[in-house]
Amino acid sequence: MSEQHLIVKTENGVCHIQFNRPELKNAITQQDYADLANAISTADSDDRVRVLLLSGVGEDFCSGNDLTEFDSGENLNDHPALKFMLSMLYCEKPVIAAVSGAAVGIGTTMLLHCDLVYADTSATFLLPFNNFGLCAEFGSSFLLPQLVGQTKAMDLILMGEAFDAYKAKELGIVVDVQSDVISYAFGQANKMAKKPPGSTRLNKQLLQKAHKPLIEQIIREELNHLLTALQSSEAREAIKAFREKRAPNFSKPF
Repeated sequence: MSEQHLIVKTENGVCHIQFNRPELKNAITQQDYADLANAISTADSDDRVRVLLLSGVGEDFCSGNDLTEFDSGENLNDHPALKFMLSMLYCEKPVIAAVSGAAVGIGTTMLLHCDLVYADTSATFLLPFNNFGLCAEFGSSFLLPQLVGQTKAMDLILMGEAFDAYKAKELGIVVDVQSDVISYAFGQANKMAKKPPGSTRLNKQLLQKAHKPLIEQIIREELNHLLTALQSSEAREAIKAFREKRAPNFSKPF
């Protein structure tokens, strides 16, 4: 992220990465993706870091992609969003997330790649892809059914309706709901940082390694479909309607 969009601080073995665009509910730009990928990869290779902690500055975690610029064309292999996704997928160290307020789109799907997720009662989760004429991303078309079951995943993706922290906990997306989620997540991160680092990385690897090549393949396929869908008439109408704060018109042929 540009410097004002990202705060990175390492202390006592915990690398705290904060989305810092509170005026836009921490929406992510393409440059932000590139800088996030760099921050995660740097922390993963830094011997001082034992745990990564993600949170948002202000009242929200992350409201998803900044739709004012995400529809610009990009080559798939060079796309900064892909670099971010792969940095999360292959991060060897534990990643913890503390969620308050809005977690929209990739603000929710990135949680599927975190090892521990905590939320407070203000947290609201939303997978709005179908509402915008788009497809699921960040491996969520595979990970979500694995986590919550096929029918619940269908409901979350196809209906695209918001759900709260207690529902997220029931679904298994969130481990626990805490009133002071940042303090609690820091406490958990500090506990994790005191665990043996080698066995912590090994246990994470053993728990995840079977599906990682498949998930990368799915991430690439989803993102390719997403970049194509962004150019569709359906998506253009949905995004235009969102910007104009009106209901989209899908009655005409597309």
